[in-house]
Amino acid sequence: MVKFLIPVLLALALFLTACATEPVALNEPPASIAVGPVRDAYLYAMSHPEELAKYPCHCGCDAMGHENSLQCFIQESNPDGTFIFDMHGASCGVCVYTAQDVRTMTDAGVSEEEILAHVNRTYGQQS
Repeated sequence: MVKFLIPVLLALALFLTACATEPVALNEPPASIAVGPVRDAYLYAMSHPEELAKYPCHCGCDAMGHENSLQCFIQESNPDGTFIFDMHGASCGVCVYTAQDVRTMTDAGVSEEEILAHVNRTYGQQS
């Protein structure tokens, strides 16, 4: 009986852990986003949320309730400096490329109007 019960309890514990709906607040992107442009996009969203919030995302994620590019990466910013991350951005090239373009153009001193026009022109056909 014990030999049968242990695997069943282990499977149940793994199932319940995988199905947990409570998001975890972190102060850095999840470990699954280790390196590269995706991680850079999350780091930019953390350090410049006001910039990404200015621009739409054209990948179709508005159907998920996203209202701007920031929400592709961050669901919530907490007063203690932690974030609830949205994992959508980790698997969407349009989101990552939009964040990269916003960062590059902002750093180069391009106006908000020009950045918005670029984002809409470059990615607008996606939605």
